[in-house]
Amino acid sequence: DYGRYIYAGYPKDQYIDAAFGDNYGALLDESSRMLCFGANDNGQCGNGTRDTARDPTPITESNKKWISVDCGRDHTVALDQSSYAWACGDHFRGMLGEGTNTDRSSTVSVLGGKQWISLKAGNATNGGQTYGLDSNSNLWVWGANVNYDGELGDGTVGIDRSSPVLAAGLSNPPKIFGKG
Repeated sequence: DYGRYIYAGYPKDQYIDAAFGDNYGALLDESSRMLCFGANDNGQCGNGTRDTARDPTPITESNKKWISVDCGRDHTVALDQSSYAWACGDHFRGMLGEGTNTDRSSTVSVLGGKQWISLKAGNATNGGQTYGLDSNSNLWVWGANVNYDGELGDGTVGIDRSSPVLAAGLSNPPKIFGKG
């Protein structure tokens, strides 16, 4: 099983999830801690700074247990053990989902108080998007929607979303995400 072990100058630890963005990465260790490393110019490592993390570094929310993580170009999204969504990093076009466009170097709660099944961070040069399935299998979207291609799927073009909105036309959405 490739990717289960990553050696980063520490004793070999087992990791249960890994994701990689633009010159940075995030790991969940077997204790459900999140560690990030690499570029951190937008705060995407979630360690409270914008300094490059040369080694895997715990995020500021060290008391949380994490069940999944995903990385976009410059933003990180994760689910805690209660299935609530958290995000950090580049927020220029709203991809953190907390209602503003301010970059965050520590994790912030995604608006709505929903419990999520899955989160995916889009990786686009024009910003980024985040997609999530809630516990009722509804598809929610937020972030950049600037290409006039409707990349958020919410029925609009050219309108960024800084908080989650339902994807349009999906009364019974397919289960398109999953850990496998």
